[in-house]
Amino acid sequence: MPLRRRAEGEYRDVPVAPFVGQEIDDHLSRWEPVPVAFTELRGRRRRLEVFFAPRQRGKGVMPTASTYGYHFRKASVSAGLVDVDGKAE
Repeated sequence: MPLRRRAEGEYRDVPVAPFVGQEIDDHLSRWEPVPVAFTELRGRRRRLEVFFAPRQRGKGVMPTASTYGYHFRKASVSAGLVDVDGKAE
């Protein structure tokens, strides 16, 4: 089934490897969601709770999504899955 935009309140189950679920559980046990308010393109104000810090850095502060991406890429290179440019080997 192709992905499509979801209406507010609609969700999709996404299967993940058990270790990914454990990482998510560990993250949620340590960090509270961060409230983020913004205005949509159509001008409607929205408030979401996100699970990565929006541009906060420092020891003891929730990591940003880019921090996780950095470590994922580094692990992928170390595992030999991709080269340093991110291309599959």
